[in-house]
Amino acid sequence: MSTDPRTLRQGIYRIKRPEGMEDEAQVQDVNGGTDMPLPESRYRECGYQPPFDALPWQDVYFAARVNRST
Repeated sequence: MSTDPRTLRQGIYRIKRPEGMEDEAQVQDVNGGTDMPLPESRYRECGYQPPFDALPWQDVYFAARVNRST
């Protein structure tokens, strides 16, 4: 099992915050554990994958999930 922290969590989607606040990435423990938001700067600093700019926005992510289940 890898102990590299970058491989222990992965990004799920981006969260748009109000003007003046830093956007966030919702990350998930790859072992099915806790989801938690991280500020964009911390996500980039940690080197999590996929790259922040490749993550879908939260509304797009959930719309796609609804479309898949119907």
